[in-house]
Amino acid sequence: VWKRQLVCDDQMYLCSMNNAGQIAGVITRDALRLPCMVDVSGQVTQIDLLPGDVSGEARGINSAGTIVGFSDDPAGPEGGPLAFVWKNGTTSQLALPVGTTASAAFGINEQGQIAGLLDVPDADSADEEGEEGEEDAEVQTLAFRWTPKGSDKGPVKK
Repeated sequence: VWKRQLVCDDQMYLCSMNNAGQIAGVITRDALRLPCMVDVSGQVTQIDLLPGDVSGEARGINSAGTIVGFSDDPAGPEGGPLAFVWKNGTTSQLALPVGTTASAAFGINEQGQIAGLLDVPDADSADEEGEEGEEDAEVQTLAFRWTPKGSDKGPVKK
């Protein structure tokens, strides 16, 4: 059954929906992207960004209502987007390996595993350039799957 309903006066795009009908998405307001969640009644909740950031996107949601995405700081040479998890109204940075310079989460499953991309220094380019080139070391973009600590629902090694 189709149900047309205005949920937001701002430009919006929706990225993911869970089995409960909750939707993760993005509102564009004042030329900034802002992560949001739309509940089954059509109520829009803006998701807080990480401290100091000005834009971001909500990209995935699981049936528990946990949302993942990324939060980004102002444009400039420093920093980059960082993957976040929004759960029970609280936004937290996703704990990723030391040296990660940028990251984004794009999906979350029912076990709480999160998939995304992260940038890390390219060890080969840093080794080739030596100490003087460390600041200009290239980065590698890698896919990741993050599994919550203590999760016994992930792959089992025999």
